[in-house]
Amino acid sequence: MNKFILAMLIAVVVPSIAEAGGGNTKAKAAFKFVNTTTSTSEAGRDVYVIVGTTEFLQATTQSNFTSRGGKMIPPGGSVTIGNLKAGLQTYAFAHVNAGSNPPEQAAFTSNVKTVKLAAGETRTVNLP
Repeated sequence: MNKFILAMLIAVVVPSIAEAGGGNTKAKAAFKFVNTTTSTSEAGRDVYVIVGTTEFLQATTQSNFTSRGGKMIPPGGSVTIGNLKAGLQTYAFAHVNAGSNPPEQAAFTSNVKTVKLAAGETRTVNLP
């Protein structure tokens, strides 16, 4: 009889745990950044982009910038930055001549945007 009661308890409890999500099952959001300049045009420029708060913009070298989560997008290229929480997200970008070092923080200040991302959303941002 005890085995029967235990089996019934398992049959009722286990499915309810699975329905509750059983962990972190929320969909994350992402940005897909696209550099719309081309390498064949005079305006071909690298775009530097970073998601987060302004302290991440205080990078001075390429390795410092990328270690803080920054990405360099060559002309015609794209990059996806994912695993972001749904809700308000801030990103900043700056243009430099192709092959240059990351721009200084001041170059990002006029290009800071905050947008609301939904869970599971991948927002495409074209950066001219």
